[in-house]
Amino acid sequence: MKVFISHARADKEWAKNLVDQLKVRGLQAWLAEDELHPGIPWEEQVKTALIESDALVAILNEGTPRPNVLFELGMALGQGKRVIPVIINERSDSSVITNLSHVRVIRSGQVEKVAQEIVEATKQEVLSV
Repeated sequence: MKVFISHARADKEWAKNLVDQLKVRGLQAWLAEDELHPGIPWEEQVKTALIESDALVAILNEGTPRPNVLFELGMALGQGKRVIPVIINERSDSSVITNLSHVRVIRSGQVEKVAQEIVEATKQEVLSV
């Protein structure tokens, strides 16, 4: 199972810790900071990574999600990918996901707990819209 990690720049360290925890649990994770290569347009790399991923994990922190997170979330939904929003701060504007009744939302700021819930979510059958 390969998951694409979508996050705001401000959440970079939290996302890196999550990737480490996911790898310990046997999942592959794509994180821009680790995977983008110079000389290749980043948009192309992100698109390819999303296509090759089985699921998208969207990290939502304080305020409205950043445009890149919304874009990646939209791409994943458009491709019929499993989407796993992770709300790490209750002050996050999660209205973007409230109408997605088929999406399992993880609400926790604890990296280890989130990683375990992501593993469990990836084992469940994908619900159709």
